[in-house]
Amino acid sequence: MPNSRSRNPTPAPARAPARIRVLCVDDSRDITEQLGQCIAMQPDMESVGSLSSANNLRAELEKLRPDVVLLDIAMPGVDPLEAVRELTDAARAVPGASPGGSGCGAARVIVFSGSGDKKAVVSAADAGAWGFVCKDAEIPVILGAIREVACGKVAFGRWL
Repeated sequence: MPNSRSRNPTPAPARAPARIRVLCVDDSRDITEQLGQCIAMQPDMESVGSLSSANNLRAELEKLRPDVVLLDIAMPGVDPLEAVRELTDAARAVPGASPGGSGCGAARVIVFSGSGDKKAVVSAADAGAWGFVCKDAEIPVILGAIREVACGKVAFGRWL
């Protein structure tokens, strides 16, 4: 496991896919548009879309097949951390499933929050997230976390 606090099901591959497929989930359209544009400008990444809530996240992952999901921790609708738990449990239930590949349960989640509250970071790790990034982080920090997580590393920065 990548982190003793994490519920991630199996160790990850050593390198990222040729192009990291990223899905942004945030109830702020401005944030998802800005992140999508920054991701699209990266030669090793592509934005596969955005969602405004964690509602139906599992079905959307099956359709969009992201490698990494940036997920806002506080949105209306389904509790984002509960959605992370469900994805982690779904990945565990599939024999031979490997997180980080394409498909439901395989996408690694980075929790994206307006607060760097230690309790939120611990809750994200306990739910099975692979990383945590504050919304006020510089774009290179966010992109770096995406790359780290796509390579199978946890990206909790200074918090864990």
